[in-house]
Order: sequence, then C-alpha cells, then structure tokens
Amino acid sequence: MKLGFVTHKLSTSGGGVSSVVEALSQELSIQNVQARVFGLADAAWENEINKWQGAPAVGHSIRFPKALGCSPSLKNSLTSFYPDVVHSHGIWIHTSSVVADLGRAGTPYIVSPHGMLDPAALQISRWKKRLAHILFESRHLKNAHCTHALNKAELAAIRSYGIEGPVALIPNGVNLPKNTQFTAVAPWAGTLPADAKTLLYLGRLHPKKNVESLLRALSILKSHDSLSGWQLAIAGWGEKGHDTFLQTLSEELNLTDRVAFLGPMFGENKSAAFSNADAFILPSFSEGLPMSVLEAWSHSLPVIMTHECNLPEGFAANAAYEIGCEPKRMAQELSRVFGSRSEDLLSVGRNGHELVKSTFTWEAVANSFIRLYRWVLGEGPKPEFVFEMNEAGP
Repeated sequence: MKLGFVTHKLSTSGGGVSSVVEALSQELSIQNVQARVFGLADAAWENEINKWQGAPAVGHSIRFPKALGCSPSLKNSLTSFYPDVVHSHGIWIHTSSVVADLGRAGTPYIVSPHGMLDPAALQISRWKKRLAHILFESRHLKNAHCTHALNKAELAAIRSYGIEGPVALIPNGVNLPKNTQFTAVAPWAGTLPADAKTLLYLGRLHPKKNVESLLRALSILKSHDSLSGWQLAIAGWGEKGHDTFLQTLSEELNLTDRVAFLGPMFGENKSAAFSNADAFILPSFSEGLPMSVLEAWSHSLPVIMTHECNLPEGFAANAAYEIGCEPKRMAQELSRVFGSRSEDLLSVGRNGHELVKSTFTWEAVANSFIRLYRWVLGEGPKPEFVFEMNEAGP
C-alpha cells in the first residue's frame, strides 16, 4: 500500500496537526506501510527538517495567493508518487483542492479536519473560510471516501456541516515517555519560586485557547490569597502577536511574580516541562482532540480542562478536573483544585496515564487507520468504528 499524507504545514508552527502527521506517519512506516508526506514549507521548516522523525517528507514552496497556500509543485509531487490512497490533514487551504483533483482522477482519499469544523472554529477567519468553501473545500469534503472524526463531538460537527458520507471515529495517539526518571531542571527554574507548585500550559497561544481568561482567573485568586502555593508556566508560540498581548495583560494584572512566559518548547525542553510540572491546564473554547492533554497524561500529570476540549473520557476516568471558560467560574473551580491534597492530584495523574496506555497509543491508532485504508481500497470489511449517515454512532 502506498499512502500519501497531505498537510498544510510540516513545521512545529502547524501545532497539533503537524505533530499528528509526524507521529502517525512514523508509526505506519514501522508497520510497513509505504508512506510519504507532502506539505507546505514555511521558514521554520528549513530549520526543523533534520529533526523530522515521520515518514519521508517534502516541503513545497507556496505561490500566490499565499493566504490560500497554493503550491503547484506539491500537486506535481503528489501525483508523481502515484499513491493508492491519500490522507488529507487539515482543511481551508489549497492542499484540499489538490487532493480533490486527485480524487476526481480516481484516487480514494480520507479527510481529517482536526477540529476545524467545530462551531467555534468556524467563527475564526469566517470570510476566508467562506471563500475556500466556494473555491475548493466543498468538493474536497463532499467527495471524500471517508471523513475522520477524533471524537463524538467532532462527528456531530461533521454531520452538522452537511457531510453525509461515512465517518470514521479514531482518536489521536501519544507515545509514552521512555525515560520515566527524567531529571532535567525545570525550564522555569530561576524565574518562578522553587517552592511553589507549577501549573503548566503548553501549546499555541491563540485567542481560542482562552489563556486570557486563565490569567484573569488567576488575578481573581491572587486578590483572595487563593493562589498561594501555585504558579503558572506558559510554554508556547504566539500567533499574530497574541503572546505579546498575554504578556502585557499579565503585567497589568500584577501576575509577573506568579506567571512565566517560556516561549516554544520542543524535544527535551518539552519533556522537562511536563516532568517538572504538578498539573496541566487547557482552558480552550474549542479543540478537536488536544495532543497536549494526551502528552500530559502520558507524564502522569493531573489535567485541568474545559468541556470544549472534547475529551470526556478524562472526566469519566477521574483523570481530569473540569473548569468553565469564563474567568469568575474558572477561578472558583481552580481554587478547589489548588486546595486538593497532593496525593489526590497524584491519583488523578495516574488515572490519566492508565487511560493513555489503554486507549491512546500511536500503535493502536495506526492499526485502526490501516484497517480504514484497506476498507477504502476494497481490501477489507468496514471497520466497526465507521458510521454511515443513517447510523447514530457510539
């Protein structure tokens, strides 16, 4: 089987999507699938290409109009590979048109929207998405042999958008840490008090991640002396100056003694952040299936997240604490978490580790995708996790 992955970004600036493509293509290659990755190259890719661990990948330059990610060389490269099946990751970019054209020529393809059809996500850059829908996204989604949903909420969002074809329900995965005795110094050492417990946020700094509300909630707690003993470490890269906005807000709220902005964290630095934190938080307005939460659980961290993170398994397994999106409510719920006993936090973190080990490893995820690819190619039965329009789903 020759599998072509197509994605809008290969570099770490692609956030969770690029990390999923890297990890999934790597695991599929281990399982003897001949995979190749075709993506768009940005400035960061040139510096990161030697660190890529997935299936062989080629970054293609973007031509006009750049906002839509047009790349003639990507189309030629993908066509020359003659894939048996194409897996399209991400939408609203011209790579969707390339995949749809290949599908029209007879190559079956699967689309993974990665949460980009969720109602909250659809409100971001609405006019660009309307234009993309008219130009190419409608036929890309409509003619897919199967659409991939990360969870039940995304399956519902896919149906709500009007997609009537089969939908496969497969979660993202994560690799369990190989070194459980990681002893690197905390990235915030020397910046934040050494005797305080550290709440970690790690990921893209974008308004939908709702870190602004988190800072405002911490300000409320600080004024009530409920923040005593806890501090926040923010690791991530900003989009359109949102990191600068958050840093300025932190200063205005007088939180600089309890909040540290660390910049992007990858590789060993990221492992050091997870290993030295006491809890992890994701206060998002909208998520597909957040990789950062799975990584936190893999490091046995208790997770604090909103319902909108779309990981209800975490609440069911007592591996996460739920918070609201609004600062006042968030402050109330964080106060209860901060007041928890250390042994209770450790127990919640252990539950998360067991949940990942049983459900969210890349090996299990890759096995499901191989079954899906074979079904799409007519080489195997329809998997039980594929749902037709007239089927309610799990």
